[in-house]
Amino acid sequence: MSNTWEKGLSGEAIARKYLENKGFKTLATNWRYGNHLEIDIVCLSPSNELIGVEVRTHLSTQNYKPFESIDYKKIKRIAKALEIFLSKSNLPQDTHCQVDVVSIVKNDNKIEHFESVDLDL
Repeated sequence: MSNTWEKGLSGEAIARKYLENKGFKTLATNWRYGNHLEIDIVCLSPSNELIGVEVRTHLSTQNYKPFESIDYKKIKRIAKALEIFLSKSNLPQDTHCQVDVVSIVKNDNKIEHFESVDLDL
């Protein structure tokens, strides 16, 4: 296993626990559709919105924050994957969907949760 992969899994576990402590219910982790669509965490918010969460993790502060490595294309792919997830689920098809980002700096014990990310650049 690579250190990057292990760091990612560790960050996703931290993010999942953080979200669950805020009342979110995890529905899936590392959900994939095809070769190019993946969501780190799929969950329901306390208000029953379907959330696709992208988790970015750094061990320490670097030249940029973890969330700064996410671009418009990544958010759009997560949104598309979330639509497919909803279509294949038993949830009402009019359930509101959104993409969130959880940014983690492990050595600083810092977690930032960005809700309803929209990268209209």
